[in-house]
Amino acid sequence: MPPLLELDLDMTTGVKEGKPLEPNAGRADTTTLTLGYGAAAIAVTIWAAWIVFTRYSVDAAEKGVALTPIDIGLLRFAAPALLLAPVWLKVGLKPRHMSWPHLFALLGWGAPFALFAAAGLQTVDSGMMGALTPGTMPIFVALIGWLTFRETFGRVRQFGFLLIGLAVLAVVIPAVARGDEAVLRGAPYLLGAAFCWAVFTVAFRRSGLGPVEAAGIVAAWSTLFLGAAYLFVGGALPELSTQSLAGQIFSQGVLSGAISVVTFAVAIDKLGPARAASLSALVPVLAALMGVVFLGETLTAATTVAIVAASFGVAFVNGAFDGFFAKR
Repeated sequence: MPPLLELDLDMTTGVKEGKPLEPNAGRADTTTLTLGYGAAAIAVTIWAAWIVFTRYSVDAAEKGVALTPIDIGLLRFAAPALLLAPVWLKVGLKPRHMSWPHLFALLGWGAPFALFAAAGLQTVDSGMMGALTPGTMPIFVALIGWLTFRETFGRVRQFGFLLIGLAVLAVVIPAVARGDEAVLRGAPYLLGAAFCWAVFTVAFRRSGLGPVEAAGIVAAWSTLFLGAAYLFVGGALPELSTQSLAGQIFSQGVLSGAISVVTFAVAIDKLGPARAASLSALVPVLAALMGVVFLGETLTAATTVAIVAASFGVAFVNGAFDGFFAKR
């Protein structure tokens, strides 16, 4: 009997590679599973909440102060850059084994992702971002893997890609039909964020770094870039009250930038990469529900179809249904 396989998947999903596990690796006790699922639930909830909170932060309709994409980026990375300083100081801002192009690709999840995501959320609801960005990222991962490494994918994952494509069409076609400039202006930014996330995913898989090490390096470089940009273009951070600024730093930086990374690393350790990553399919659904509850957003039929299709598509791509199809 061949050894059990653990799917080599980073914390953001997509393409997997097999490596042998110990024969008894699948016999996790209840405490381990509980800890793993609990950690994954925290990480996924924070990711979804980040979408909603960022949408709120860049929208000045109700509170009069709209943060800029650069504001969001600084808030997102400055705190984890400080909190994870012992990590990136140990491995270096440029690990010796890593080339500059590889490092540049790794930074896709940093400042570029934050800038694209925040720009898109200026005009697009959080529910739609949940469908477009976490939803389409696996397709970009697969496309990069196919173009660069000639990776291939089974029918189950191909079906997942088809569902994700359906999600994009469910957003774009109605927007074009009704001439919705807000969606048509914001959606390309969200797809750009998904592409940057995918570039990071492929680079991370071949970086030899752990999730926390990669997060520390990305946060440090992103803070340097965004800090320099802020000196030239400025932003709205000085307009925030001390209480609001503290809340932003905690939500954007501590929760999303540090705690979610650590908790998902725990989930990967306790559940295995494939099982942990499959739970990311819940992000579009949670983001949409949080948008309705906290921001009063309305879910249209098209957005609902996109969210459902994207969630199931991500689940198929991440192997959530592999066990079911293997038995048939």
